[in-house]
Amino acid sequence: MSKLFIVTTPIGNLEDMSPRGIRVLNEVGLIAAEDTRVTGKLLSRFNIRTPQVSFNEHNSTTRIPFLIEEIKTKDIALTTDAGSPGVSDPGSELIRAADKNGIEVVVIPGPSSLTAIMSISPFESHRTYFYGFAPKSETELVQILNHCDELKANCVLFESPNRIRKLLSNLISISTEREVVIGRELTKLHEERFIGNVKTALDYFVEPKGEFTILLKPVDILEISLSAEDHKKLVRELRHEGLGVKAIAREISVLSGKTNSQAYRIVLDNI
Repeated sequence: MSKLFIVTTPIGNLEDMSPRGIRVLNEVGLIAAEDTRVTGKLLSRFNIRTPQVSFNEHNSTTRIPFLIEEIKTKDIALTTDAGSPGVSDPGSELIRAADKNGIEVVVIPGPSSLTAIMSISPFESHRTYFYGFAPKSETELVQILNHCDELKANCVLFESPNRIRKLLSNLISISTEREVVIGRELTKLHEERFIGNVKTALDYFVEPKGEFTILLKPVDILEISLSAEDHKKLVRELRHEGLGVKAIAREISVLSGKTNSQAYRIVLDNI
């Protein structure tokens, strides 16, 4: 039986493509690409003439049976537009299908915006929680940050230029002083590294362009001075007065001296 190769491609600079990756893309019988136009530029750069077929979230249901059948007679490579397949695309679905059919899966590692942002971070903690593209819900964002704070782990998120300011605004409402490292257009011509807090980041990225990788430093969790019953009673009373989650969190933060993030957690735990 042939093999399924999971081939990582450059996240921006085509010179980061590994010699092994180039060889595998040359040798396989078919390339399953997230976008054949994007992968086509990579293939043209290295004079690779292997045929392609598109494989993405829109056609994965019909493509998987086709690809599994093709692997019976030839090696296939899976690529995404940038970085590692299976992170923000249906690659894991194809891998599960390959496992069910006894097909060997081989990884060809390479550039990663996750490890790139970790390597240029000045923060001491090496524990890292990777979420992927940032959630649209502020409540979900609070829960993620609380989890990272408990683990004392950095939190890494991806975000688009259209949504980065909204994300930073949400982060400010949770914890104004949370420190952050932001990589914009990593490895590309206009690559940029920003270090500061979420407030200064919002002031800095006024007209954001390009793709963003955000690493958020955990904040220290203080000892709770009020009892769990006190928190429950306080949240109940403030809700009865018509206050929303943000307003209640601010009140608790003022009364207890806790950060906005910690106060949010208390509110969510008692709703």
